Amino acid sequence: MVNRAVVQYTPLAREVISLFKYRGRETLADVLGTMMADVVWREYESKEIDAVTYVPLHKRREEERGFNQAELLARVIGKKLRRPVVSTLVRTRDTPKQSRQPRQSRLMGMTGAFTLKSDLGHCGPLLIVDDVYTTGATLRACSRELLQGGCPQVLAVTFAR
Repeated sequence: MVNRAVVQYTPLAREVISLFKYRGRETLADVLGTMMADVVWREYESKEIDAVTYVPLHKRREEERGFNQAELLARVIGKKLRRPVVSTLVRTRDTPKQSRQPRQSRLMGMTGAFTLKSDLGHCGPLLIVDDVYTTGATLRACSRELLQGGCPQVLAVTFAR
């Protein structure tokens, strides 16, 4: 799995993500998603992406927050790239917030946290979306499920890394 990001995960990027995820600034999805779509277009232009998917939140966390930030970003990216947005994965475990975990816990904690919603059938390359890439554990766990489910290639994009 290859990941491309818009910006480095600096204190400013952390603040923008925090506004988006935790302080009700869902409208930032349009700006961030557009920047992410530009990166996808520039970095993956030679790749044919069949569809866009996203890292799922656990049901409880999505209910608490009221939305899934990765899904909002994916919807903007899908619209900009003219690709369908598909929900392919389910988060089977309510893992602790990754931002509060030490590196080793992040790397180990994602094992078995995701499963495919259903058979992917005939699937081309997928673009998976998340807000932040730190250790890569979340995106690797999702990518592993998609590849084992028959997806030939998984590309990733995040706002920050």
